Amino acid sequence: MNRRTNKLVGLCVGVGALTGAAGAQVFQVLPLGSSRAVWLSADGSSGVRAGFFWQSDGTMTPLPAPWYAARVSPDGYWALGLNYNSMRAARVSFDGATFEFPDAPDGTMTVTAYSSSVDNTAVVGSAMDAEQSVRAFLWTEQDGTQDLGTLAGDPSAKALDISADGAVVVGYSNGLRPGTGNVPFIWTGAGGMVELAVAGGGMGEGVANAVSADGSTVVGARRFGAALRAFRWRGAGAVQDLGTPTDPDDPTVPTEAFSTSADGRWTVGCVSSTTGVPGTDVAVVWDALGRAQRADDLLTWNGSTAHLDYDLVSLGCISADARTVSGTCIERSTQQAMTFVAKLGLDPVCAADLGTQGGVPGHDGVLDNNDFVVYIEAFFTRRPVADTGSTGGVPGPDGQFDNNDLIVFIDRFFQGCGV
Repeated sequence: MNRRTNKLVGLCVGVGALTGAAGAQVFQVLPLGSSRAVWLSADGSSGVRAGFFWQSDGTMTPLPAPWYAARVSPDGYWALGLNYNSMRAARVSFDGATFEFPDAPDGTMTVTAYSSSVDNTAVVGSAMDAEQSVRAFLWTEQDGTQDLGTLAGDPSAKALDISADGAVVVGYSNGLRPGTGNVPFIWTGAGGMVELAVAGGGMGEGVANAVSADGSTVVGARRFGAALRAFRWRGAGAVQDLGTPTDPDDPTVPTEAFSTSADGRWTVGCVSSTTGVPGTDVAVVWDALGRAQRADDLLTWNGSTAHLDYDLVSLGCISADARTVSGTCIERSTQQAMTFVAKLGLDPVCAADLGTQGGVPGHDGVLDNNDFVVYIEAFFTRRPVADTGSTGGVPGPDGQFDNNDLIVFIDRFFQGCGV
C-alpha cells in the first residue's frame, strides 16, 4: 500500500483548520476556482478538488500539468483522474509519483480514473472502445485492465466507485431509454454486472454514484414516480426512496445521493429546488433510517456560525469515518458558488428515536412514549421508517410491515441510542 511520507508543499492558502469541537472552526470555504466538492480521504484529513490536493489545515497544492483529477484514493495518497497529454486514465501522488492505466487487451482505451480500493491495487473509471462508446473499466494490479460490459446490450457504461476491498463496483449503464437512458448497476466478480433491483417503485432510470467501503450499501438517484430521487440499496432487493427534511413523503421533489460512509449509515446529497432560483437547493444528510436533515442545521448544532452567510446547496462527499463532509455553497452577498468542507458532528444513529415532544416526527435524543406514538402511526400508514425488521426479526427493511418490525423496534428502544 502506498502511504504519504511527506507534507504538501507549493501553493498554500490558509483558511483555518477543521476541528470537531463545538464552537471551534468546523466550516471552511475554499478559495475560488471551482465549486466542486472536495473528494475526501477515508479519514477526512485530505482530499482532491478540481486539480488540487487539499489538506484540512487549508493547504492547497496544484497537481503538476498535465495531470487533472477530482477524486482521491482512500489513503489520500493518489489523485485520480487523467493525463491531458495522453488522454489516458492516470493517477499522481503529491510527492510526484505517476501512473497511467493501460488499455484493455481488446483495445478499449482508459480515459478517466474515478475510485480506488483501500490498498490502491484496484481502480475503476471510464474508457472508450473502438466505436467511441464510453465503457466501464476495472484495473487491478494482478490482472490489468478489463471492460466490465454493459446491461442488456447497452452501448455504454461508466464505473464510478469501488468498495474498499475492490470486490464491488457501481455506476450506470446507458442505452436508448426514456429520460436520461441511464440505469444503475452493481458489479461483482462472481455475478458480473446486474441492474439494481427496482422494488419500492423504481422505474429503472437512474445512476449509482457510490458504494460504501464495506460494500453493503449503494446510493445514487433513481426515478420514483414523477422525479429522480435519492436512493439507498442495501442488498435486500428493495431500493429505498430517501425523503426530504420538510416533505419526507412527497415523491415529486427531486433529490440525489452522492456519497455514503464506510458502513452506509450516513448518506449525503441534495434536495433540488423546483423554482430554479440560485441558492434554493438544499444540502442534506440521511441517517440509517432514511431520515433527512439539513446540513446547515447540523452545523449550527455543532457550534458553527461561519456558515450563516452561505446557502449550503449540495453535499458531494462524506469521509468513510463520517466525520467530514464537503459540498457546494453560495455566498449570499455575491451569489458566488464556492466549495466548503465541514464537520457536522454526526452522532451514532439512534434507531428508535423517532418522535420529539408531543409525538411530532423527528428526534430529540430521548427515548420515551413519543417515539412509540410516532412508530405506531408510521407502522399503520406503511411509512418506510417503520419497516425495521426482516424475516426472523433481523434488523433491516424487507418491504413488509408485520410483527418482525415491532420486535426490532422494541429491541432497539430498550437497548438505547447506541444501536
